[in-house]
Amino acid sequence: MKKLLLDPKRLSPNQIHKIGLKFLKQERKQALRNKRKHKL
Repeated sequence: MKKLLLDPKRLSPNQIHKIGLKFLKQERKQALRNKRKHKL
């Protein structure tokens, strides 16, 4: 993942978009986990 993000020139815009969506999904999951932790 990180290697791909570091070298976007080798990726097509479509691949970059897919990676971006995966990254956003992971961020949302982490945010939800953090919110649950704070509630506890």
